[in-house]
Amino acid sequence: MKVISIINQKGGVGKTTTTLHLGATLALKKKSVLLIDFDKQRNLTAGFNIPYDYSYNVSDFLSLKDNFKISKKGNRGELYVMAGAKDYDITDRFSLKKAIDSMKKTLPFDFVLIDCPPAVLEKNYISPGEAALVASDFVLVPLLSDKYSIEGLADFMPSIIRIKENYNDKLELLGIFLNIVMTNETSFSDYYKGIKEHKILGDFLLKTYIRKDINIKKAQELGKTIFEYDAKSRAAIDYENLYKEIIKDLK
Repeated sequence: MKVISIINQKGGVGKTTTTLHLGATLALKKKSVLLIDFDKQRNLTAGFNIPYDYSYNVSDFLSLKDNFKISKKGNRGELYVMAGAKDYDITDRFSLKKAIDSMKKTLPFDFVLIDCPPAVLEKNYISPGEAALVASDFVLVPLLSDKYSIEGLADFMPSIIRIKENYNDKLELLGIFLNIVMTNETSFSDYYKGIKEHKILGDFLLKTYIRKDINIKKAQELGKTIFEYDAKSRAAIDYENLYKEIIKDLK
């Protein structure tokens, strides 16, 4: 079982959409995949039309209630979703790791993807983002091509390193990729080049970027993945390429 956190300290960078579509891609490759909605906004839960009052959610999971109830998503292959919770507390940074380790005994998924909230990673505060990283094997970071996102990521990286050094020595950065990209904007190529040349971030920048595609929104409104809505769309092609680029490291 490989556990991947999709995380960034900023909101609005497409973490939920990435979680959903990377999970769907893996399921289409005949892998069993669990998506965990770890964001209290519960956008992943809503995106799959799972009711907010679903009888088992991530709060129950953290409490180690073993009557797991997860939602299988139709004809999407072996893709399952753990519903999010509006209110849950993280008092133990190892709580999510303990829950996932307990689940392995009965539900050994190939992949677990964690849709994280905007991450607060501070030394004296145990946040959901930190608990997710402590539980993970890999980190995947979607990023917008703007100044504030890139500056924020440079500040964010030391926190990931701190968690690796102190709490989870197996944690690896799977990659950084630009998301919701408009390729006709000159700023995109400038920022891509700038990240590539950065002395720390450059080594982790993926070649794949996800182009902005109105079909993503249309698919979400229907409770579908982009592959179900339009498998030939540019976003579907981009997510397939993202899978191809990272799968060698996931193996």
